Formats: sequence, structure tokens, C-alpha cells
Amino acid sequence: FFYIHVFLQLESLAAIHEQMRQFPTHKISKIIERGQNLGIPYRRFGKKGWNVSGIGLGCAPWGDVYGTISHAERLKILQSAFDHGINIVDTSPYYGETKSESYLGACLSELANSGPQHYQR
Repeated sequence: FFYIHVFLQLESLAAIHEQMRQFPTHKISKIIERGQNLGIPYRRFGKKGWNVSGIGLGCAPWGDVYGTISHAERLKILQSAFDHGINIVDTSPYYGETKSESYLGACLSELANSGPQHYQR
């Protein structure tokens, strides 16, 4: 799983959860391995003991509340977070009236379906 810290309404959570389920496990392992090599702290989370980065990506700006961010920029930001071992994202339906969640889902879907070029540095 890709771990997301969310404050969502249930219908929004279901949509994001579906994107999480489609994200390949081997890519998550590479994200964590890269982060450990860079010194990112990880913590065990929940009863399943998920490895969650101690640093997260805040997606309030993704809701265009501070100005417009292009899809390419969002994709680059998320990829950079992954490249640096960050695997926890904060989003909310209040970040641009669910825009942040929608944009995050689109980026996750694109990265999940991408080739290995997105995971090379």
C-alpha cells in the first residue's frame, strides 16, 4: 500500500483508496529503500506495522488555494517526494473543494502505470 494521511469524507476516501490499491508494491519498497539510504526516519504505523516516513508531503497547494499548479508540476512534486523516500501525503476535501484529492489520485494513477523511468535518479 501507499500510505496517505487523510482527513476525508468517506466517498473521497474510497476513490483515493482505489488508487492506493493500484500502486505497485515493488515501487513502494523502492521508495522506502531510497528514503532509508537518504536518512529519512520511518515509523511503524497501526496494527499492520506499516513503514511510514517521518516527513510527509502536504497537498493543500494542490487544491489551487494559493494559485494554480499544473499537472506536470504536481507529478514532479510527487515523484520528487517518492525519490526522497516520502510515502505519506496529507490531503483533505477542504483543499480546493476536493481538487487536491482528485489531482493526487490522477498523479498516483499515472505514476502507478508508468515505466521504470519514474524510479531512476
